[in-house]
Amino acid sequence: VEFALQVHAEGAGVLYGRWDGDAVEDYAGIREALWSYADSCPVPVLKRDLADHVGEIARLLPGVGPRLGGVRAPLPADPDSERRRLFDAVTTWLARMAARHPVLVVLDDLHWAERSSLALLRHVLTHLRAPVVLLATVRSDEADDMGPLHELTQVAKSAHLVLDGLETAEVEELVRANLG
Repeated sequence: VEFALQVHAEGAGVLYGRWDGDAVEDYAGIREALWSYADSCPVPVLKRDLADHVGEIARLLPGVGPRLGGVRAPLPADPDSERRRLFDAVTTWLARMAARHPVLVVLDDLHWAERSSLALLRHVLTHLRAPVVLLATVRSDEADDMGPLHELTQVAKSAHLVLDGLETAEVEELVRANLG
């Protein structure tokens, strides 16, 4: 937490979300991270960032609609098309954030994430071409199936560090090197 605050003080945008082992909500950690940003972002900046994707983001984050006012829901489509539009909307939003400043997305307890969250993260990692660093924590002793998590490290430039306790120096060095 201290490191994220320090990176934020240095001008990076920091988004934080986590999954709870008891929660069953799709995209829970991602929703938390994006909403923490959306809730504190100035409305004109948020409108510009979301522009043509505001409807998809409002489906993911219901609080965005009232915050921006007058948000129209996107036309219904088949589930695959809706999911693709959502994934593209999140990726575009992160790219627009990163156009202003580097972005650090911290996702805690990713081992509890459901498959839809992992699919969204895979899409973002595959398609995002912007200075965004994703820092995810996983407790290997808690994860039932590390396969889907391992797939995430295969789709983008990544590093996998095994840390005991609070060995954060390696993580800080890696993140700083990638934030630019």
